[in-house]
Amino acid sequence: MKKTICLLGMLLLSFALVSCGSAKKEKQETVVRKTAEQFAGYQMEQASLKKAGSYEEDGVSAVVTGLSYEDVVTKINLHIKNDTDSPLRVMTANLSINGLMSTDSLFSEIPAKSEQDGFVEISNEWFGKMGIEKITEAEFVVKVFDSDNNEIMQSDVIRVETDAPASYKQNYDDSGFEIYNENGVKLSARSLQKSELSDNMEIVFYAENNTDSAISIMSGNVSVNGKSIEPLFVMSVGAGKKAVDTMVFYDKDLKELEIGEIQTVEAKFKAFNENLETVFETDAVKVPIA
Repeated sequence: MKKTICLLGMLLLSFALVSCGSAKKEKQETVVRKTAEQFAGYQMEQASLKKAGSYEEDGVSAVVTGLSYEDVVTKINLHIKNDTDSPLRVMTANLSINGLMSTDSLFSEIPAKSEQDGFVEISNEWFGKMGIEKITEAEFVVKVFDSDNNEIMQSDVIRVETDAPASYKQNYDDSGFEIYNENGVKLSARSLQKSELSDNMEIVFYAENNTDSAISIMSGNVSVNGKSIEPLFVMSVGAGKKAVDTMVFYDKDLKELEIGEIQTVEAKFKAFNENLETVFETDAVKVPIA
């Protein structure tokens, strides 16, 4: 594992990618909660579990128990059991819903010989932005860590299916300026916008991965108005999945560069698969911001 991390680090440095320090994204314990009024016009159509996935290995188990629909969030509920003699930390990763990647996850600390309920909480705002009216299926993996944060177990993909009508088909908005579209992988850029949670600026990207391996897409040699800058941009897209994410330009960086208005953005893009093999690499691309 350490060798893999080092190899990836070398690859990133060779491409002048965002440094590890700049990847300190502001983390939140739960999704940002807003008043129910803000989402009164958007209501998830409720579907119930038809097929509940589960995981069990070496005294640890996680079972999906249902879906909960609340005013501003929807939850995937799990029951987690630790039959080992040591405290463990359990988290979910690589969540996708109706084929769209989500960064939401569960994180639970489970004492030895105990069990507890947990949930993955997804903002209904996210569902609205993704155009998801009802959940048909979800997939994720469970990772287990010891008290020293060493990963000691990982499940295969856990799949959840609901009783949503077979007639419901998820639509995907793949619009935008096409940066790359070859060999089953597509990357497009949409518009520049101000972050809803801060004074940062961001560009929305859409990615599609029709290969049989998960990929990570990163940026390098980024400039704004001709000035070099290090935005936050990493897109993880599972095999056969789609994703929508943002390239974030921090307000403090823009101010330091005396950039009052973003007029031009230029960047290179590179994608790696799970074996750290290059999937694609672009020349410098001028990203439309209108």
